[in-house]
Amino acid sequence: MKSFKIKNRVLFWSLFSAFTLFVICYLYFSLDGIWMFFNVPFMNPIFADLINVTHAHLALEAGLDPIFSNPFDPWCRPMPYPRIWLYLRHFFFTCENTVYIAFLQMFFFLCSVYSLLRDVNVKYSWVCLIFIFSPSVLFCVERGNVDLTIFSLLMLCLKNINKSRVWSSLFLLFSSLLKIYPIFAILVLFKSGLKSSIKSIWPILFIFIVYFSLVFDDLIQINKIVNFSQDVGFGLKPLVYFLTNLKFKWTMIFVVLNIFILFLFYRFVFRLNYRRLVRFENQYLLAFVAGSSLYIGMYFLGVNHNYKLIFLLFCIPFLLSEVNSVCPRLYFWLIFIVALALWYPFFNKIIGLLSLPGFTHSLVRLTEHTIHFNLVCIFILFVVLFVDNCFRKTLI
Repeated sequence: MKSFKIKNRVLFWSLFSAFTLFVICYLYFSLDGIWMFFNVPFMNPIFADLINVTHAHLALEAGLDPIFSNPFDPWCRPMPYPRIWLYLRHFFFTCENTVYIAFLQMFFFLCSVYSLLRDVNVKYSWVCLIFIFSPSVLFCVERGNVDLTIFSLLMLCLKNINKSRVWSSLFLLFSSLLKIYPIFAILVLFKSGLKSSIKSIWPILFIFIVYFSLVFDDLIQINKIVNFSQDVGFGLKPLVYFLTNLKFKWTMIFVVLNIFILFLFYRFVFRLNYRRLVRFENQYLLAFVAGSSLYIGMYFLGVNHNYKLIFLLFCIPFLLSEVNSVCPRLYFWLIFIVALALWYPFFNKIIGLLSLPGFTHSLVRLTEHTIHFNLVCIFILFVVLFVDNCFRKTLI
């Protein structure tokens, strides 16, 4: 208990106060002002995404398939999740318990965030809070999105990876069955090298592949549901859509700007000797690999709402711990880019309020896509270095 009190009290009491204030505001006041201030798209009632899945069992009991028709959702949206969520109705996951589930999700998410960041240097506590209370994270909270639960499950996976490989694998598998994309974080199980890890990895891959083949038709339908306007969110599909509907001059600006930025980055990295870029003994490296591989997978997988950026929080402790390493400027730059990605909705609002000349919708979206494109390219390099190291030797 002594270490619990000493370790990062600023972070602990900030998270505790935020949760308490959120509950009080929900019970006695309106949260709409907070969402509007941070430019978070909100729906009434709150927890719209959670309501969608907790009310799906009513459609099932009415003889309907909620993936195709979910009239008990206030907005009549089909359920965009695998059917495994319907079985959770036997375990408290029902419409009557929606608010309790939302608060539990948020509570365990904040506990996971504290567990992730509690050992970070105390002087960076305020920096951590900037990331935690960003518009993208608040967006996920406002929707009550189940990605909060996925985050907590992945945190349990990371916490148990050195204690029990079995439990770590089970948490990763369960989260992958719930939302599919967490399977990209399987790279963290290679930490001990290929030969020693294959025994614990192949059962997960086998079960996941069988499960994926069984729900493939449902996933096709779900992809149609979540294929919202490609003029919002991040990912490869929105980028292609944006460039194909853009004037030629803006397309060339995007291409030249990204080539220039990436050229400078890779030139710096290879001058440095790219193998020195990552300290493989860093205790936060696995969390960084989990967050970056999830981000890369989601980027290429499809269209993503900004609340999926909560998984970038896994990258924060590693980046902060490397600012005093062999290339501090590089890591400061990466921290800045991640902060821009998480806070971009707020900056977009500021630009709109200022009505700056020349800042058209196209230029705003071009800036956003540039941030994400550069981030995914840089993360790919880090993940490749991690995988290369796993094939070469056992991590310390």
